[in-house]
Amino acid sequence: MTVQIEEKIIINEEKFTLLSRPFEPFLKALDVNLLPLRGTFRGYIGEWTIENNVLYLSGIKLRYRAEDEDKLAPLKIDGVIYQATWYSGDLRVPLVKPIYYHSSYQPVYTKEMHLKVKEGLIVNHKIVENEVPNIEEDNLPF
Repeated sequence: MTVQIEEKIIINEEKFTLLSRPFEPFLKALDVNLLPLRGTFRGYIGEWTIENNVLYLSGIKLRYRAEDEDKLAPLKIDGVIYQATWYSGDLRVPLVKPIYYHSSYQPVYTKEMHLKVKEGLIVNHKIVENEVPNIEEDNLPF
């Protein structure tokens, strides 16, 4: 498995990487299975915006089967922004560049913002400091 293209999120007019996948519950509710998209197996790349503590889907690139086109038609309208009322959960936003890639190709960041979302509304947030993994030469796979 290779590193996947991550989604983007704009907070206070600053663009960040989004490590979470708030579009997944939307797809599940529509019963849509996307096709792999260049750079990501999940079949989509979303851009999100937070304004006034509200999460919005502000752009998306999708690859889908012809039979799912009607279900996804509203997302194909340029310039339309959707309030993400379908999403409740946590969003992870790295605040620094990755310092380490785990064997699962998941990057590790020393500082992240965690946002708690309920039905598309930001209800809480905190800054999390992660520790740098200790890599000893004896644990290397080669």
